[in-house]
Amino acid sequence: MPYITAQQVAARRDKLKKEFPEYKLSVVRYHHSTIKVAILSGPTDMCPGEDKKYQQVNSYYIAEHFRDTPEVRDVLLKIHEVINEGQGKGHTDADYGHVPSFYTEITIGKWDAPYQVIGAP
Repeated sequence: MPYITAQQVAARRDKLKKEFPEYKLSVVRYHHSTIKVAILSGPTDMCPGEDKKYQQVNSYYIAEHFRDTPEVRDVLLKIHEVINEGQGKGHTDADYGHVPSFYTEITIGKWDAPYQVIGAP
């Protein structure tokens, strides 16, 4: 069963704050099994050309979906790398197949708090 401790999430939160001091991030543990990261504001327009300033990020296709915006892609890939540190091999379950050690989720903004560009160069 996927599980992550509050201490493991706090360690990743601290590392993300050091890696991205110019960004405001929400890093929380959800249902004891998921790390949720929401990028709330920062100097980069994370949704260029979009009217909406909220989107869920498919972690499997970050490089492909954001290939036209390398600055966004690089931020997302680094966040993905940090939150997945310590991700074990997981295990195989008869009902669900492969089950990871814990789940991760990245969003740009939140459904009720759109992403804001601040302090842009």
